[in-house]
Amino acid sequence: MEGKTLVAAGFTTFAQLRGKLSSADHERQLVASKDSIWVAEIIQDYFDGDITAFNGISVRQPGSTFSQSAWRAMRKIPAGRVISYATLAAKAGSPAAVRAAGTACGRNAIAPFIPCHRIVRSDGTLGNYGYGTSRKVGCCAMRALLINCAAGLRVLSYLHEEHCCENQRTTEGCFNR
Repeated sequence: MEGKTLVAAGFTTFAQLRGKLSSADHERQLVASKDSIWVAEIIQDYFDGDITAFNGISVRQPGSTFSQSAWRAMRKIPAGRVISYATLAAKAGSPAAVRAAGTACGRNAIAPFIPCHRIVRSDGTLGNYGYGTSRKVGCCAMRALLINCAAGLRVLSYLHEEHCCENQRTTEGCFNR
């Protein structure tokens, strides 16, 4: 999707999503989900069976260097799989930064496109989720994700001329392929 960047998404209000934006994005002309047909098409592709559809979306959000690394690592987790916060910390380049991995999940402004719902505790239990544990469970099953999207997923994006630059326990779960 050349020239299009997703800057906020979540199961919340547009006002709350706007609160998560960088100061630069507050100045941009944003497009709400009802006007973001390109996002709707990608979501439709996902539910039509292309479980890699979200991978092609350009995303950007404010955050520390570690958070940016953690978000990139989250986007590499295959649909239907989960990893622990400890594994995420290691994949983000700082194995001892388990709490920071949790913080990156909590500050993720582009759920479910950056799939923080795929991060669980080392013992395999779910852990927290900014939109509630029941929503996290729902995001781990395609049918439930479809219901969740219909029940209130909101996205903010902007269109621009140039493309933006931008040994551990693994618990399998959710989708059975």
